[in-house]
Amino acid sequence: MRPQNVLFAGLMFSLSLILVLCGCEHKKGMGPANQRPGVEVSGGPPGGGTEYYAVLFRWYGWDMDGYVDHFEYAIDDTTFWAETRFYEASFLFSADSVRQDGSTGRWHTFYIRAVDDRGLESLPDCVTFNATTLAPSTTILGPVCDATRYSCLGAISVGTSFRVRWTGEDLDSRDPQHKPVAYTWRLFNTSIINPTMGVDDDSLLLKTPDGVTDPASHWSEPTPQTSLEFQELAEGVFWQFAVRAIDEAGAVEPGLKMNRNVIFFRPTPTFVAPRLTVYEGYTRHVFPDEGAVWSREAAVRGSLAFRWTGDASLYSGTVTGYLYGVDIDDLSDPEQWEGDWNINVRGATVHFDTPGPHYVYIKVKDNSDVETLATIELEIIDFEFDRGILYVDDYFDLLPTDLTHDNLVDAFLGCAKAACDTVHVFNCCLAGPGGNPRELPDFIQYPPLSELSRYRLVIWDTDATRNSFKSGLWGALQNNILNTYLRGGGSLWLFGVCSVRGSAQYPGVFDYGTAPASNDFARIFLKISGAVDMNPFLTYSTRAHAFRGAWPNREAVGDKFPCLDSLDYSLGGLDISYGMARVEAVMTAMQDPDISQRPDTVYFYRSNLPTSRFNLTPCSVRYYDAFNGSKVLWMGFPIHFFFEPKGESLVCAVVDWVYEGLP
Repeated sequence: MRPQNVLFAGLMFSLSLILVLCGCEHKKGMGPANQRPGVEVSGGPPGGGTEYYAVLFRWYGWDMDGYVDHFEYAIDDTTFWAETRFYEASFLFSADSVRQDGSTGRWHTFYIRAVDDRGLESLPDCVTFNATTLAPSTTILGPVCDATRYSCLGAISVGTSFRVRWTGEDLDSRDPQHKPVAYTWRLFNTSIINPTMGVDDDSLLLKTPDGVTDPASHWSEPTPQTSLEFQELAEGVFWQFAVRAIDEAGAVEPGLKMNRNVIFFRPTPTFVAPRLTVYEGYTRHVFPDEGAVWSREAAVRGSLAFRWTGDASLYSGTVTGYLYGVDIDDLSDPEQWEGDWNINVRGATVHFDTPGPHYVYIKVKDNSDVETLATIELEIIDFEFDRGILYVDDYFDLLPTDLTHDNLVDAFLGCAKAACDTVHVFNCCLAGPGGNPRELPDFIQYPPLSELSRYRLVIWDTDATRNSFKSGLWGALQNNILNTYLRGGGSLWLFGVCSVRGSAQYPGVFDYGTAPASNDFARIFLKISGAVDMNPFLTYSTRAHAFRGAWPNREAVGDKFPCLDSLDYSLGGLDISYGMARVEAVMTAMQDPDISQRPDTVYFYRSNLPTSRFNLTPCSVRYYDAFNGSKVLWMGFPIHFFFEPKGESLVCAVVDWVYEGLP
């Protein structure tokens, strides 16, 4: 080939290559443009609607010429967008604006946009809605005014150092406990406004009064705490303290109300001190409310088990320790007390080998080292048993008259007088002025331990229903007098109306048809562990259950106890067609697993009709405590409705049993 042909061919190839390349560039620049992706909100509140402040939004997106790489969302302000690759999310919206109608909420707008694989953003979709919440609430737990002890007018008295405690509630919270997330509080010195009386006005804390400068009066930063301790507040100054709850939507408790989330108080350390409640048996004494000294009687060599608990919650103090001692000569000498202050020492058992006065001292202190001293003054009695029988008249009735009752019982006691020359009498009903009337049925007293301890046998005749079951029997048991007497070796014959119920620790709530409680007198000393019931008031429909008398249990008592089969209907108070009401009986077998602790049945119930569920149930039991020599006989019925020979024979049998084996 000639050289010029080669040159021409090369030139043509180069031009062709340029055209091809240029053609490629032209095709690329002229292709279709990238299309915007799309997005749409598919779930959430309706536009312009109202919704709970915790909202779940859903959305979806698309891209016709590629794919959606991710989404971006914004809330209220579109200058900042957050990225997400999810198609739903839950958000908490603030709802902290209080409207004129009292509701709490705030308007919000939620924006969402899609971004495709080439970085192109969609136009945003949005929803505007009203987020609402229920405002939380707060209740101050302490210090609060105790309306059972004080008039609750004016400032609460507290110590100069004390703790405020509160609790909150947020009914629409997602928290299962429905608790607010935070609180804000304010302490204001109202003596700046009124030095004499302070200012008892809860609205005061929503504003700072004109002309008042008090740097402590501003609302605090939110805190999750539910208590706050103040130290060494100025004595005599009048303060207001308020606390408001904040929920997770930012809503702040709008209102303030005195004695709910606002308290008005005055530090007065000389007024407040912890309470100390001391227990012994059935009884208790609250120091200092019921007096600084508690007088008690107890038996020589007998055990006294004291328990105690302190309380400083009235002024939001905290009990920090207890201390006790016995027969201390110098209360200021720490060496004479038992050990050191200890929050866990809450009881002690003491006993005394010598009769006469003895003292137990107990102290409690709070977190401000304010102390309360309890003094228990004990008269320790040596049981002499230098007399025979004491008859305790704890029975008052209109039918028969009380005088008739007393004369009948006096006649019955002839056998007792023969055994010990004189039967002394103690009347639980006080006489009126000048002895008129001879007895006031609702003014009750009971014999002290110093009196009971002189007698071998105490015969206690009771109508325990009087005075709302606050009979002499109940008083003697509540003060551990009769209990101590029996533990000391004394003997008791108890009979009358409702004596089991009336001897219970809480007779007002005693349920017939159930067994006495484990700490009731009937369970401990009478050894009655079966269910006790009382026959009903007598009507035609209940006539089967009337009490006609009692059959002696010959297997246990032999021939010594008479058959009680003759009621004297001439005395009144009985229904001649039926018999006697208000008689107690043991309806089920004794359940005590220790057979030695089961009593003997003395009498069986004789009902008006044999079809009665009371028929042949035990209505009288006796028990001999071989450990301390005590003998106890219980009868669930009064004895003065029987004819005199029967009554005398019964007294003789009881006295013979009690005195049997005695020197």
